[in-house]
Amino acid sequence: MKWGQIRATKRVYRQRFSKEVSELLIADEVFKDVNSLDKSVIEKITLIEELDKKEKQAFFVMLDALVAKKRLKDLLNSALSKA
Repeated sequence: MKWGQIRATKRVYRQRFSKEVSELLIADEVFKDVNSLDKSVIEKITLIEELDKKEKQAFFVMLDALVAKKRLKDLLNSALSKA
């Protein structure tokens, strides 16, 4: 992806999602005891949105695999504790 395309993509993203982002900022005012960890998660999500299509797909495949692994581990631990 060329630099001009990146800027154009960011501009489109800002136009389409500016309302949602502004609502997230307003939510900080409503929920004053929000942990700073949550803010870094939101920043990471916006960075994920900047990836190209193949990179996003690879990221979500890895994320799905990690979630499936965690669920399987929890299920096995639960089964072992009942036995």
